[in-house]
Amino acid sequence: MDSLTTSGDDSETGRAVTVADIFVDAAMAASSFGEAGVTLSSGPRVGPNTLSEILCTGKVRVIVCGDDGPIGVSDLGEAIPPAVRNFVLHRDQGRCQVDGCQSRYRIQPHHIRARADGGDHDPDNLVTLCWYHHHVAIHQMGMGLDPSSPPTRRRLKGPYPHGPPVTPGVSGATRFGVAPQGS
Repeated sequence: MDSLTTSGDDSETGRAVTVADIFVDAAMAASSFGEAGVTLSSGPRVGPNTLSEILCTGKVRVIVCGDDGPIGVSDLGEAIPPAVRNFVLHRDQGRCQVDGCQSRYRIQPHHIRARADGGDHDPDNLVTLCWYHHHVAIHQMGMGLDPSSPPTRRRLKGPYPHGPPVTPGVSGATRFGVAPQGS
């Protein structure tokens, strides 16, 4: 995991996971509310929390599949640009911004508003978190950051009973930035 989330020097090597393709079986994912039907191009199935983490930390393309083949494909998502990443780490003084946490171990930027929900790489939408708060509390336990909490004392909210919240009225394809074929 260290090689996937950080590096020991100032280079960007190993700072973002690159996953070529994530396949979503539209019928299976819809009928299970996203709990099933998602696989990586290499074959293993993943659940919603793992998918959320991959979308947060890596460059991915989501392919939504129907019975007759792909019905939607996203652009290859972009990782946080190195200059923005370095600015956010500097701004946040190289430590976790969760209220009460002073960790400087394996820190990394996290999107306050997820890219899947329309968030971008603007520094105001990024916060520095330690590995535990980023990967365990948010991506595995389904907690979220309280956007109204002060920037240097972010509070966690949740956990959500079944992973990260889903925006009401937004389909999984729309949520992951997938455009219908031919558009």
